[in-house]
Amino acid sequence: VGGVDLAFVIDNTGSMSEEIGAVRTALAQFIADTVVATVAADKPFPTVAVVPFVDAPSVQVISNNPATLQAVVAAQFASGGGDCPEPSNNAVLTAGRLLKKRGVAILFTDADSDFNGPNQATVDSYFASKELRLSVLLSGSCSGLGGDSRPGPAPLASRGGSANEE
Repeated sequence: VGGVDLAFVIDNTGSMSEEIGAVRTALAQFIADTVVATVAADKPFPTVAVVPFVDAPSVQVISNNPATLQAVVAAQFASGGGDCPEPSNNAVLTAGRLLKKRGVAILFTDADSDFNGPNQATVDSYFASKELRLSVLLSGSCSGLGGDSRPGPAPLASRGGSANEE
């Protein structure tokens, strides 16, 4: 596709039960604020992908219609999963493949990335090749391992290149 400006990558696993309401609220406000900013600047609303994941990522919607995006965001809920880590790097790569050059992915998760999936270096390399940016909201680590939490606060902060934490 390659025409997406922004991707919301949302962990919808059961462990997000306490956080998913705040994710919905933050994204709804972000969409509303973006409407105001784009109207004021006489610019089109960006094309946004919503990429939720439980056991695997899916592309739920690609749209530049704020009402459509608000409805999809409002319908996000946490369930399933039950294991840790989660496929966040796989979901981030799925979003990255949709993003156009210099696009932005925003990841909402409370879990480490699955060690059997793509690693941080793969994500970094792909994002750097398209000059993409990655912002991460990470409310915790489900494994307690630290190490290569992929993505996690320390590794992302040192990523440099284009996969920068904002």
